[in-house]
Amino acid sequence: MKITILKIKKILLLCGLTLLMGQAFSATGNDDNPPMTPRTQARFEAYPKFIHDVGELGIFNGFIKNKVERFIKTYFPQGIDAKGLGELQERLSNPENKFSRSVKESVQSILDAYHQKITRTSEKESSSSVKTARTRKIGMSEGEKVFKLSPPPLHRMKHSKALERSEVVSEPPLATIPELIEFLNQSIIGQEDAVASLVTGIHRHETRLKVNEKLGQEGKHERVLKQNILICGPTGCGKTASVTTIAKKLGRIFHVADSSGFTRTGYKGDSVSSVIVGLINEADQKTKGLSFDTAFERMKKVSELAQNGIVFLDEIDKIACKSTGERDIAGADVQAELLKLMEGKEVALKVDGVDYKIDTTNILFIGGGAFSGVKPDNGSFPAEDDFVSAGFKPELLGRFGRKVFFEGMNPEKFLKILESEEASPIKQNLLLLEMGYNFSVNFDDEAMLHIAEQAHIMQTGVRGLQTLVGEAIDPLIKKSHEHQGKKVLINKVFLEKNLRKIEPKKPKIVETTEEDPFDRHMRLHPNGYEGMYV
Repeated sequence: MKITILKIKKILLLCGLTLLMGQAFSATGNDDNPPMTPRTQARFEAYPKFIHDVGELGIFNGFIKNKVERFIKTYFPQGIDAKGLGELQERLSNPENKFSRSVKESVQSILDAYHQKITRTSEKESSSSVKTARTRKIGMSEGEKVFKLSPPPLHRMKHSKALERSEVVSEPPLATIPELIEFLNQSIIGQEDAVASLVTGIHRHETRLKVNEKLGQEGKHERVLKQNILICGPTGCGKTASVTTIAKKLGRIFHVADSSGFTRTGYKGDSVSSVIVGLINEADQKTKGLSFDTAFERMKKVSELAQNGIVFLDEIDKIACKSTGERDIAGADVQAELLKLMEGKEVALKVDGVDYKIDTTNILFIGGGAFSGVKPDNGSFPAEDDFVSAGFKPELLGRFGRKVFFEGMNPEKFLKILESEEASPIKQNLLLLEMGYNFSVNFDDEAMLHIAEQAHIMQTGVRGLQTLVGEAIDPLIKKSHEHQGKKVLINKVFLEKNLRKIEPKKPKIVETTEEDPFDRHMRLHPNGYEGMYV
């Protein structure tokens, strides 16, 4: 029923627009088609632009637009001009013309939207100091309103572009691998080998995008295959921070997804396709400051940015298969769906009422996890058999063409972080103290070494280091009124007095109530050992 009503409305819109056009302009009605005057020629060239722009507004679909084009081309070779639009407006508002309310409202909405578009375009072009050769005056009589349009030829209607925008999203030039490594080493301390491997993999992906684009422009069918990345390393070693930093440096749309919340599609939890929704939302935020002629143009740009983004699958080790004998909706099923997504498929999604179709072929997937049950072999990446034994499918591991291992942290690396210019949590807290509380602090060498040793005992990586520095300055913040305009020295004695003492973790001793076989035998046979080994 709803579909029938929608079809009736479209037919009424077509009939009403056709009837209004017929009353606004005189039809030739003969087969001779006399030569066009310059004014008639201008009208004929302008009308396809009008239909094209109205179609871009998304008010009616392409089928009705093509019907109107064909009707005008056949019966109204004069086309339409600015004066004709005014006459059409007058006839629409004339009470003597008995048109249905739905037709009036539909056609009026077309005219209003089109006038707004023309006004916005005229303001853009009038404010510009550069006058393009495409600017055309429609209408020849004096006093007639001038619309600055650039009508395309009728036979190229479907391929014509929207009006030029004043703001364009341009990609920054791709930095070299040494430049990216040097940039990343400023904030990721003590992971030189891992940083070099990660940067090389991401740079390779960026170069692949440019090469494939060039191959497509040349009409060639060859394509360079994608190489996703798997990062293995203990918690707090810089996995997420390194990927986030380099993605921002490259200007790519980037989304971090928590893999521990993934479940099979249709069950409670997040499906793997939610990572694409995250990319779309990030791309939508990036395009909010730009101006677009139509909603379709904006949606197209959002899709383009999302299709070339980077997804970081954090805690990917949490989707390992469980051998419980039941359906594994958070393990094996998630791996199967993620496998298809990483390989490359078209995903249809509706985000905030807008329908998107995203091709995942060019999305770079980077998985990261601690993999506590998998041990590295002599400092290199663990063997794939170890991951399979831990619950990962060989097919999924095969989609990660590059594997990177981040080393665990030690007191020496923690001390380098505290002394660094970019990554030190001390520097971040200094900004808080100086700008927020009007005093400063200075950590001596013994104090920084003590914090580094305590952070190593905590075994939470850089996050533990940030926690300890915060706890060290908390007593000073409580008495900030006493330190106004001063610089306070923090030494080891101060830290031992104010920091909680962290003890090394002791191995757990598992107590069991099961009786030892020898003790049980002696209890049942107190007279000897006979029958013990039967």
